[in-house]
Amino acid sequence: MNVFSLALQLTRRDLRAGEVRVLVLALAVAVAAVSGVGFLTSRVDAAMQRQAAELLAADVAIESPHALPERWGAQADGDGLAWARLVNFPSVVFHQGRSQLVQVKAVTGAYPLRGALRYALSPDGDESIADAPPQAGEVWVERRLLDSVGLKVGDTLPLGRGALKITRVLRYEPDRGADLFQIAPRVMMAWGDLDKTGLITPFSRARYRFLAAGDASAVQALRRQLDDQLQAGQRLLGIEDARPEFRSALERAQRFLGLAALGAVLLAGAAVALAAHRYRQQQSDMAALMRCFGSGQNRILILYLLRLLAIGGIAVLIGLALAWLAQAALGRVLAELFAAELPPPSWRGAGVGALTAVVTLAGFALPSVLRLRAVSPLRVLRRDIGAPSASTWVLLVSAAAALGLLVRWQAGDWQLAGYALLGLIGATLAFSLLAWGVLWLVRGLHTRASSARFWALRFGLGALQRRRGLAVLQIGAFATGMAVILLLAVVRVDLLAAWQDTIDEHAPNQFLINVQPDEVPALRALLLENGVADPIFHPMVRARLTHLNGKAIDEIEFADERGQRFAHRDHNLSQSVQLPRANRLLAGNWWAANVTDNEVSLEQRFARSLGVGLGDTLRFDVAGSPLEARVMSLREVDWDSFQVNFFVVMNPAALADQPATSVTSFHLPASDHSTIPELNRRFPTVTAIDVGTLINQVRTLIDRAALAVEGVFAFTLIAALVVFLAAFQAERAERSREIALLRSFGATRSQVRRAALVEFLLIGGLSGLLAAAAAWGAGWLLAERVFNLEYAFNAWMWGLAPLFGAALLSIAGMINVRRVLLEPPIQGLQAS
Repeated sequence: MNVFSLALQLTRRDLRAGEVRVLVLALAVAVAAVSGVGFLTSRVDAAMQRQAAELLAADVAIESPHALPERWGAQADGDGLAWARLVNFPSVVFHQGRSQLVQVKAVTGAYPLRGALRYALSPDGDESIADAPPQAGEVWVERRLLDSVGLKVGDTLPLGRGALKITRVLRYEPDRGADLFQIAPRVMMAWGDLDKTGLITPFSRARYRFLAAGDASAVQALRRQLDDQLQAGQRLLGIEDARPEFRSALERAQRFLGLAALGAVLLAGAAVALAAHRYRQQQSDMAALMRCFGSGQNRILILYLLRLLAIGGIAVLIGLALAWLAQAALGRVLAELFAAELPPPSWRGAGVGALTAVVTLAGFALPSVLRLRAVSPLRVLRRDIGAPSASTWVLLVSAAAALGLLVRWQAGDWQLAGYALLGLIGATLAFSLLAWGVLWLVRGLHTRASSARFWALRFGLGALQRRRGLAVLQIGAFATGMAVILLLAVVRVDLLAAWQDTIDEHAPNQFLINVQPDEVPALRALLLENGVADPIFHPMVRARLTHLNGKAIDEIEFADERGQRFAHRDHNLSQSVQLPRANRLLAGNWWAANVTDNEVSLEQRFARSLGVGLGDTLRFDVAGSPLEARVMSLREVDWDSFQVNFFVVMNPAALADQPATSVTSFHLPASDHSTIPELNRRFPTVTAIDVGTLINQVRTLIDRAALAVEGVFAFTLIAALVVFLAAFQAERAERSREIALLRSFGATRSQVRRAALVEFLLIGGLSGLLAAAAAWGAGWLLAERVFNLEYAFNAWMWGLAPLFGAALLSIAGMINVRRVLLEPPIQGLQAS
C-alpha cells in the first residue's frame, strides 16, 4: 500500500480508537490559544491604537511651517482614506480696550478624524459632543478667552479684517493634549474663513497639518508615499508622537498582552510533550509489527512523519475554529466595555497558529516519535522491549529551540522573550534537580516505613521511586503549568495593580503657566487656601538649541527622526537646586547648591536621541543671547506621575539672569468649581490648563488592558487543564498494570486509593511549592526589569499554591484512579 494512503488510513483508525485524541486535543489547544490570543490581541491592540490616535485626531499627520500640497488630499482619496487640514497660529484679540493673545486653529469640515470635539452653549452649560467643527462665519472659543476680555456667546469676535460670531464654548479637542503648554486660549474657526480674515501672512508663525485616517494598511501605504515627499521642516507624526504619559501606558499595555499570550504558549508546549510521550508508548507495538512484516526504518520514519503532519493538520483546523469562536465571543464582551466595536482581527493570528503547530510538533513531539523507527521486532514477543527513549539532551535542545521561537512570536519583545526563556530553562532545571532530590528522600523514607499502619504511605512513596523518570516529568509539567498560572495571577493582581497605582487618584490635573515672578507668593497663598498642599513653582525659560559640543545644529546628522525633532524645536528650560520629584538619577552627579558654572541635567531618552552624554556641551539661544552648559547628569522621568517635568534642567546660577515665567501643577477635585474662576479673576495673565481628560484617557487605557489580559487568561487556564490531562494519560497504562497486580495480591480498593492519594498529594504539593518560588522570582524580575514597577512580597501565594496543587492533582488523579479501579484486574494484566 502507498505510504501516504497508509498514513491517512492509520490516522483515521487512531482517531476512532482514541489513541491520538489527547495529542490532537493538546495541539488543538496550543493552536487555539496562540491563534485566539493573536486574533483577540490584534483586535484589542488595534482598538487601543485607535484610541491613542485620538491624541492626534488622526492615524497619521504631517506637520509643516508652510502650506502643504493640495495633491495630498487626492492621494488620500485614491487610497480610500478620510483626510482633513488644519493650521495653528497665534493672534491677538481686542475687545473694549482689552487684548488677549490667542491660539487660532482653522480646520476643514472633516476634522477631527479620530475622537470628537466637545462644547457647551454657555460657559457653565452642559457638555455635548459635536457632530462637526465650526461652520463658515462661526467661531468656538475657550471660556478663559471670554473671561479675559469680557465676551459672551452670541457676540461677534473681531479677527484680522473679519468678524466671526461666537456660537459655542470649546471644552475639548482630542489633539490638544499633544501640546499642554500652549499659553494662549484656543479660538477655532472654519478653514474657509481664513482668507476673509487675512490672518495668514508670509511672516505668520503658522503650523500646518495634514491629517489622514482609515484602514491600517492604506494608512501605512500613504505614510510611505508622503515620507518620500517631505521637505525641510516637515515631519510625520504617528501615535508614537503622542504625549509621553500616554505612550508609556500604551507600551505597557502591549507588554502585558504579550506576557499573557506567552503563558498559553508555554503550557501548550508542555501538554504536547506529554501527549507525544504517551503516543510513542502506544505505537511501539505497531512499529514492531511493521518491522516484522519487512518495513525498513526509513519507511517507518516517513509513515510516522506523515501521521504527525495529518494530526497537526486536523489539530490546526480544530484549533482555528475554536480560536475564532472564542475571540468572537470575548470580542463582543470587550466591545461593550470599550464602548465601541472592536476592529476585525488580523489573519496573521491564523498563520502564527499554523506555524505554532509545526514548531510545537517539531520541538516537543518529533524527538519522541522519531524513536519509533528503532523499535526492535522482538517487542512482538517481549513486551518489556519498547521504543528507545530519546536522548535527554536532544529533548532539551529541541524543546528550548521551539520555546525560543514561540516566545519570540508571542511576546513580540526580545527582552521579554529572553527573560521568559531563561526563566523557563532555569525553572525547569531547578524543578528537575529538586524533584530528583525529593525522590532520593522518598527512597529513604520508603525503606523505613515498614509498619503496616503506614502501608499506604510506603506504597505511595515506593510508586514514586519506581516511576522516577515519569514522576520527574509530572512534577516538571505540573510545576511549570502552575508557575505560569501563578505568574499570570501575579500579573493580573499584583503587577496590574501596581501599574494602575502609577496613576494616582490625586495626580495633578491642573497646570498653571505664564506665572510672573511677582505673582508667585500671592498665587501660592491662594492655592494653599483652597486645599492644595505645598505647590511647587518651576521657573521656565523658552530657548532653542543651536550647538552641540560647539558644532551648529544644522551641520549635525542625527541618527533618527526623533533627534531631528528635538534639535529643531523650542525647549522649556528649568532650574532646580534639588533633583525634581518623579525623577531618578541614572548617571553623573547632581550639582551642589553653590555651584556657579553652567551645568545641565538631561532626560535620558532626550540625550540618547541627540547623541550626547556626560561631559558634552549644549548651547541654547535664549531671547537672542547664547547660553552654554555642560551635561553633568542623566535622569529617568516618571511621565506617569503627571508632575511638571522637563527634558532640560539647569542649576540656578545658569538661569539666574534669564527672563522666566513659572509653571506649577496641582490636583483639583471634580467638585471644586470655584478655585479656577477665582484664580482667573485675581490673576488674569495666568493660564490654567485642565489635563484631567488626558489622565482619564490613560486610566481608561490601563483598565481596558487589564480586561484584555483577563480575557487572554482564559486560554491559559484551558491549556493548563490539558497539561494535567496529558500527564495522567501518559501514565495510565503503567498505573493500570500496577493496580491490577495489587488487587491480584489481595489489596483492597480502599488501600489502593490511599496509596495513590499519597503519591498525588506529594507530587501536587511539591509542584505547587516549586511553582510559587518560580512565579515569585519571575514576577519580581518582570516588575523590576521589564515593567519598571515596584513588586511586593505575596505571602498568600506561598501558602495557597502547595495546597492548590495538592488538591487539584488529588482530585484529578483520584478520578483517573477510580476509572482504573472499575476495570477488571485481568484486563490490566492482559494489557501488560
